[in-house]
Parts: sequence; C-alpha cells; structure tokens
Amino acid sequence: MYAPLCKYLSKLFSRHYNEKVLFYDTSSFYLNQFIFESKFGEELEYYEQYKIKPDLVGFVMSSKKVLMAEVKATELSLKDLGQLIGYCLVANPEYAILVSNKEPSLNLKKLIKIDRGILNYGNKMIKIGLWEGKEIRFLKL
Repeated sequence: MYAPLCKYLSKLFSRHYNEKVLFYDTSSFYLNQFIFESKFGEELEYYEQYKIKPDLVGFVMSSKKVLMAEVKATELSLKDLGQLIGYCLVANPEYAILVSNKEPSLNLKKLIKIDRGILNYGNKMIKIGLWEGKEIRFLKL
C-alpha cells in the first residue's frame, strides 16, 4: 500500500498547499537518517531528534513542514494510534494520518467516541482514514 499511498498523498497535499509536496516511504529508515541522506536536513531544523520510523513522510519545503502517515493492513487499534501519537510528539508534523484498508477496531471507535482528545497532539489532531484503493476516505468517528 505504501507506493500508491505516497503517490495519492503527494497529489492531495500538493493541491492543499498549492505547491509540490512529496511523500516518501520511510518505514525502513530512522527519519533523522532519511532526512540527512536526502539533504532535506538543509531545510529542516531539529531533525536530528527524529529517531523514529513512521511509514510515510511528506515534505512541504517552502514552509519547512513535515507530514506523516502511519499505514496498517489490519484494522486500526489503540496500539496503532499510540504509535503515531508517539511519532507526532517527537516530530510535531503539520498533519498526521492513521490509515488502513480496513475499518478501525470497535474498541478504537468506542474510545474515540468517548474522548476525541485522544487524537490530539499539541494543538493538532490525527485524522483517521480508510484507504479504498485509489483514495482515502477520512472517517468521522
């Protein structure tokens, strides 16, 4: 799912920011090392602390913004949300998405319904999305 999601998210956020945004599969790298080796570090501050492995990361270079997507091929769980929250607390991405090709688990839906605050990191909120093969449908939980 990584390659089609990178392509889709690059297009989606390029339209959103009205400039070129590129997403990369960073699942096999620590993000700080990926940024260093790809020379994005010349544009980003404090990236050395990003010793995390998010699945997909996008870069909006003119504004030095980082975007993140954590991708699962199973129903989303509280554990998956916790993993992305941890990444968000380290890198403070401008936008974060937890996405799967399966519906979120009943437990995760219940927890979000009880307290939507569990999606917050700083003053931003993680979005939950369902990958439908060609696009993400953002869920209103």
